[in-house]
Parts: sequence; C-alpha cells; structure tokens
Amino acid sequence: MVIIFVLSVLFYFLVLLQTTLLVYFPFWGILPNFAFIFVLLVSIFEKKKSSLGLFLAIITGFFLDIFSDSYFIGFYVILLAAMVIFVELILKKYTRVAFFK
Repeated sequence: MVIIFVLSVLFYFLVLLQTTLLVYFPFWGILPNFAFIFVLLVSIFEKKKSSLGLFLAIITGFFLDIFSDSYFIGFYVILLAAMVIFVELILKKYTRVAFFK
C-alpha cells in the first residue's frame, strides 16, 4: 500500500513537471512523454500477478487529463490502460521465466 502511495505521488510530480516546465525545453524539437515511459517501465517490470501497472496507468492518466488541455476527459486514462493491458498480454504470451536449478 505504501508503494502505491509513493508511486502515485511520484507520478503526480512527474506529470506536473512535464506539463508545466518541460514544455519549454524540447529535446531536438520533440517533447517526450515521460509519464508514458515510466508507466510502460513499471508495467514491464512488475510481477505477473500484480495490477500495479494498471492502477498507475489509471492514476497517471487521470493526472494527465487534469493538467493537459485535452477536450475529452479520460483520453489518457484509456490510452495508458490500453497500453498496459497490451504489454501484459504480450509479456504473458511471448515470454517465459527461466528457472535455475
């Protein structure tokens, strides 16, 4: 429970930083979406039975919807949740855990 709270606060500040300060400093004319990258990394490296990635995708999408200027509330929630579900399906279908003897 503590890890969920800590990651939620971390993603809150990441989205706040991304939507306020990093807009003025694009890298080679491109503004990377760091919230997407970190949600993707959490969903790749989480445990198989954990739903932390999906929960963080919903929370981060909510924060992105609040702080961005999109007209459709829920766009980033749907986008991030679909990305996490897609990654989990790919990892479940095409990867195996190596067991050491």
